[in-house]
Amino acid sequence: MDFYSATIKKERLVWAEASGVIADQKWIWYLRADSKWDPASPEFKANAKVGTHFGSNRLKMLESGNYQVVLKPQTDEQLIQAFVAGRRMRFWAEI
Repeated sequence: MDFYSATIKKERLVWAEASGVIADQKWIWYLRADSKWDPASPEFKANAKVGTHFGSNRLKMLESGNYQVVLKPQTDEQLIQAFVAGRRMRFWAEI
């Protein structure tokens, strides 16, 4: 392997050289269609039950932002399955 995509971390710069930005990321919330939550509200951050992929930068950002992270599946597919199955949570994804 000659290349992989990742975020810049000082630990990686010890053994690898970072290129310029290769893709802008846009992270968005997915809520159930009948949800009354407003992701921009302080109440959302304080009380909404959210989930995202285990080990992801999204998870680190949510936890450091004091969101109520209740689901951390190993794959995004498992996260979506829980959401579709009716788990009362919202999730953050990258598009």
